[in-house]
Amino acid sequence: MSYTFSQLSRLYNENKFFELTSSPEGLYFLKLRSLARKDYYLHLFQKAQISSDNLGVKQYLEILFNSNISSKTIHDSINQIYEAERGKRRANEQNLLRELYKLRVFDWGGIHENDINKYLVDNYIKKITNYNNLIEKVENEILHSLKSFVLCSWYNNWTSIIIEDIFKDHHRILPTVGQIK
Repeated sequence: MSYTFSQLSRLYNENKFFELTSSPEGLYFLKLRSLARKDYYLHLFQKAQISSDNLGVKQYLEILFNSNISSKTIHDSINQIYEAERGKRRANEQNLLRELYKLRVFDWGGIHENDINKYLVDNYIKKITNYNNLIEKVENEILHSLKSFVLCSWYNNWTSIIIEDIFKDHHRILPTVGQIK
């Protein structure tokens, strides 16, 4: 089955990735969609020698999709963008690893599922009626919990990026640039 841009956009918005990855048009769409930042799209317009004049940013993906840019041009563009970003991270990688090793205790501080607001409301705001008791809890518990949560989140973020880079650096992998679904 051949898909149109609007059909592929609908599948993407409905998180129907199996359907997207099951067709050449879907894979083509996902590769273009992975460039979903203005500067990345402009890079591809330039590489494909397509004018982006008089276009709104929201039109970029559809215009690129309908332009039938070769997969090689898309791959080259993605690899160039990735290598530029990766080069910056690579230059700081050893320092980052040294910094990550400084975290000796991995304790989320009692905050689960990244929901700081729910944690504070459920455990302090709705339970404590005495102002002085609340101040004591803020100083003795909440600050510790928030610090632990921030440290663990920081560690998770940067170790995830390092691990992703290990995979993305493999010669048989087409890396993603930016954050995508």
